[in-house]
Amino acid sequence: MVKSYSESDLKIITDALGHIASNPRMYIGDTYVPENLIARFVSDLMLAGSNTIGIEKNVGWWKVSSNVDWLQIEDSYISYDEFYSLVPKKGAEIFRDKAGVILNAFSIALVTVGIDGIKAIKGSYENGDLPLDDNYIKDVVGREMFVKLPSEIFIPQA
Repeated sequence: MVKSYSESDLKIITDALGHIASNPRMYIGDTYVPENLIARFVSDLMLAGSNTIGIEKNVGWWKVSSNVDWLQIEDSYISYDEFYSLVPKKGAEIFRDKAGVILNAFSIALVTVGIDGIKAIKGSYENGDLPLDDNYIKDVVGREMFVKLPSEIFIPQA
């Protein structure tokens, strides 16, 4: 027998990061593999129109770079909703995984670099293991993201 649902069964998720962190199985499955989260993010970038994407791992940080600034909405307006919301961008023709918000929920630190400068979305990069300064920004084309992910997370058994 199939259970039927009504509008009263639906709940609006107002805290995407909290919902993702408290329900990891829903978003990453039974096994946490940092490389899988990075791959999902790269897939999102490809669907967003990036055709040049770089991936590097160094001193615990993942760096993902793209020739396209995936946070730029109109003209030079930058939106960080990608890291906080499960709602797709307005006008997005292709459904994307929303891997940015999933990365943010599980990351230790997450930093972006683009025309708007260096922006710490979560945590900090100023402890010396991620050398970013104004000279670095001058060389960025598109957008770069640096993310430090834990080696493991607890996923409760179903």
